[in-house]
Amino acid sequence: MAAKPRYRPLILIVTTGISLSGLASWWVGRWERSLRQLEFERQTASLTVAMAGRLNQYTETLLALGDFYTISQGEVSREEFGGFVARVLDTYPGIQALEWAPWVRNGARRQFEQDLSQWARDQVEITEQGVMGGLVRAQSRQEYFPVNYIEPWQGNEVALGFDLLSNGVRSQALNQARQTGQVTATAPIRLVQEPQDQAGFLVFLPVYGEGQGLRGMLLGVFRVSDVVEEAVRSLQTEINFTIRDQGDGSTGQYLGFYDAESQEVQPIQAPPPTHAATRLVCPQGCQQLIPVSQRAWQLEFYPGVNYPLEPRWAMGATLTIGLLLTAIVALLAWNWETELKQTQAMGELKLKFFSMTSHEFRNPLSTILISSQFLISHGSELGEPKRLSIYQRIHEVARYMGRMLEDILMLSRAEAGHLSCHPEIVELEPLCRTILADLNDLEKDGAICYQNDYPYPQVFVDPKLIRSILTNLLNNAIKYSPPDGLVALKITGNSRQLIIEVEDNGIGIEFTEQPYIFDPFYRGSNAEKLIGTGLGLAVVKTCVELHHGAIGLESHLNKGTRFYITLPLEA
Repeated sequence: MAAKPRYRPLILIVTTGISLSGLASWWVGRWERSLRQLEFERQTASLTVAMAGRLNQYTETLLALGDFYTISQGEVSREEFGGFVARVLDTYPGIQALEWAPWVRNGARRQFEQDLSQWARDQVEITEQGVMGGLVRAQSRQEYFPVNYIEPWQGNEVALGFDLLSNGVRSQALNQARQTGQVTATAPIRLVQEPQDQAGFLVFLPVYGEGQGLRGMLLGVFRVSDVVEEAVRSLQTEINFTIRDQGDGSTGQYLGFYDAESQEVQPIQAPPPTHAATRLVCPQGCQQLIPVSQRAWQLEFYPGVNYPLEPRWAMGATLTIGLLLTAIVALLAWNWETELKQTQAMGELKLKFFSMTSHEFRNPLSTILISSQFLISHGSELGEPKRLSIYQRIHEVARYMGRMLEDILMLSRAEAGHLSCHPEIVELEPLCRTILADLNDLEKDGAICYQNDYPYPQVFVDPKLIRSILTNLLNNAIKYSPPDGLVALKITGNSRQLIIEVEDNGIGIEFTEQPYIFDPFYRGSNAEKLIGTGLGLAVVKTCVELHHGAIGLESHLNKGTRFYITLPLEA
């Protein structure tokens, strides 16, 4: 019979020896390239996430400022504006400026300029960029959006009074924001206050007054270099990337080139990447798109000058020491086979779990169906005691199914990491009394012996987990005790810990089986004839561990078992 596919690598390694060195060298080289590519992709993904996260923070900052305007009664003063954004500017140094530009109609232009000049103590006009690039008095238009508030003031003074409608790129984004009511970014622009050849962009947010229509525009002013350098500063990457604006869906406008060696964004066109290095870590090209307020930026990555490209294992050395490589590859194959077998074993365990659960559900369901059918068909012919017996049987089976389902779900959630401890202040006595009342109602003819010596009325625990602990322990104690047996619950402790003891005089647990009694599905050899799944104590241990507590037991065959649990109460 031919060997199964998963054994072929190990058989080939063992039988071919040195002849496999060439193939192993090729495999190791391919594995290296794959790891290198994955590492490069992980780093570029981190850069992309950092950039997108920083841009989202800027947008949220602008939205928060918009909410401030919305809830403010009347106009926001210059002092209120400055006070609100001061902390934001300290937190995010990548923001060049935050500004307010009111909507000014042509008839109100003179009054606006007078008010602005009075505040500035200098002649201030609504301005626009002239043909030669400087600022000149704005031409007469039906409306203006002149910059009125600027924070920080220093370094941005020249933007005071600048009409955002006077420039085509700014005007396009502003009108889009006005039409959509959403945050909108501009295409790359040269900032009015920018002395260098650096790309910048604005982000507009329209502000509306209640019943008054558009009041004006809030805007964030950003240099691309500041945004990028602040976002990736903590990553210490050795990856270069170019940035292009893709807002119009074409090849895009060039925004800058991040040089990992200098950790700065250069406004000049990026140098061509090293072809061999780029193909090694990113054979298909590494590009990512980042949404930027109804536009998009394209990032194209390639390794920088100092990016580590040395192979982890030298292929020449691999070929030279062929026998050693054969042993290493054989070990890797053996580990792979072992992991595969473990995976198969886990699959078999899960199959056993579902099979057992299905089987345990089927019997109670059959009992419920048969009993209920008999009750419906012949209920009128039965006497009162027999009818009550059927009712109780149905109730008992339903409760058993509910407990079993709850245990299965709790263990599944714990295994998946979705179960956690949520402690709260709980009235201990009412909680215990409720649990005991439920158990005494159907599970035991006589009452459970209950003793509460805890010195405080309240305790800081998770009530759901405590309920699971007590219910499962008491159910087990009742199940494995004779009908007239003793089941005792005792609670003690102090301000730092809660101690729970559950004791019975039932069948007990074999000493050699006690280390495994908390494993899921494990049942003692003397309990196989009793109905159960072996999940109760596994649930108890899980709940105790979530409380960072400890559980122990003392048991003797045919004499009984005592479980003792200690739960720390310090927050």
